[in-house]
Amino acid sequence: MLAKPDPDPAAAPRAGWRRLTAYVPAIVWAAGILFLGSRPDVRLPETRFPLDKLGHFLMFAGLGGLLAWGWRRLGGRPGWALLLGAALLVGGVDEWHQRTVAGRTSDVRDWAADAAGAVAGFTVVVRAARRGSGKERE
Repeated sequence: MLAKPDPDPAAAPRAGWRRLTAYVPAIVWAAGILFLGSRPDVRLPETRFPLDKLGHFLMFAGLGGLLAWGWRRLGGRPGWALLLGAALLVGGVDEWHQRTVAGRTSDVRDWAADAAGAVAGFTVVVRAARRGSGKERE
C-alpha cells in the first residue's frame, strides 16, 4: 500500500523548523558555555571548596535541563542518550579548547562535573514534567 502524499507540502519544512526551535535555548546556552570557556579572564575566588567544579556542574545542569525541555516538547525525540551525548561533547570540546587558552587548564574532573550536571539537569526537568502532568511512576 502506498503512503498518501502530504496534503500540505509546506508541512515538512515547518516540522523541521519546529524541531530546531525546540533546541534553540540549549544551543544558545551551549554557545555561552563555549564562550566562557574561551575567556582567559574568568576567575573564581580561592577556597577549600571546589567552586570551579560547582560552576561546571551548574552550567551543565542548565544545559541538560534545556535539552530535556526541548526533548519533552518534541515527544521524546531524538533519543535522550543522543542529547546527553551532545552535552558531553560540548563539555569535552570546552575542556580540549581550554588547553590553548592562557590562564585556563583542562581537567578530566571538570568534564566529569559537566557530565554529572547534564544528567542531573536533564533528569530533574523530565521528572518535574512527569510529576506536573500526572505521569509519575509509582
